[in-house]
Amino acid sequence: MRTLFKKSSPQTVIHEIEEEIARLQLDQTDIEQICNFISAILAFVEIDKFKSDKVAKYFAMLGRLSQQEMAYSAETRQFWTSLSQYQGV
Repeated sequence: MRTLFKKSSPQTVIHEIEEEIARLQLDQTDIEQICNFISAILAFVEIDKFKSDKVAKYFAMLGRLSQQEMAYSAETRQFWTSLSQYQGV
């Protein structure tokens, strides 16, 4: 736009516009690379977060499962103990 107010030859204006287009294309390429870097970094962060969440949920589930197994074993022992007491009577 600033070229409209100057007295420049058409060739100079065309050359300046072509340079501006080339610079903007380089800027666009740089911005695309930055977006790719940011996406990759976020992906690594999210993958690590996902893995740690999965591990935490897995260990919580194992904890609940072991508690249920222990309760079941106690009930089974109590059942067999009570059954053996009735057989002895």
